[in-house]
Amino acid sequence: MRRLRSPLATLALAVPVLLGLGAGPGTTAVGPATTAAGPMATAAAGPGATTVSGPVATTATDPTGETISLRGNRPGELLDVTLVAVTDPAAPRAAHALRDPAGRLVAVEFRLLNTGTAAYADPPRSGSYLLDADGERYSGVALPTTAGAEFTEGRSLAPGDSATGCVTFELPQDARASAVQFALNSGSADDIGQWSLS
Repeated sequence: MRRLRSPLATLALAVPVLLGLGAGPGTTAVGPATTAAGPMATAAAGPGATTVSGPVATTATDPTGETISLRGNRPGELLDVTLVAVTDPAAPRAAHALRDPAGRLVAVEFRLLNTGTAAYADPPRSGSYLLDADGERYSGVALPTTAGAEFTEGRSLAPGDSATGCVTFELPQDARASAVQFALNSGSADDIGQWSLS
């Protein structure tokens, strides 16, 4: 698990590639979890994970179940984002075709809890990304899978409310998923949560 401040975002994208980390098709998210905290950072970590106020701490743990507290750009925006599950490959629901017939789908399930004082109204898909071992960054796509229900578009989370749903990504068949990222404000917030899948 990783919580980044904007200046570290580029480095975070390069680290999995430089280290050759990645998980192949059919692999569930397993591997090291990292928490990186900026000056105002706090992270609620899952079992076996560490939380630090400083550069980086590493633990070897399955990132599913780990929670990162992320701030938005607007006053009062604060979400606890939990990586619930990763399904790779994920089967498309009937009558939904892949854009690339040679590709595959990966479904990432998140739980969002609004711990702030302002409503959260962003579509989660627009702030979610999947990184592969070659450094490619994939945005969420509107392709439902059998892995679980997608987030309801246009739904707002009032303070204290929570929602669980999937974001689907379409990757080439041979791409190795290495990390998942989430940020508020359609991905433009300074805080970026990152979970390593390797």
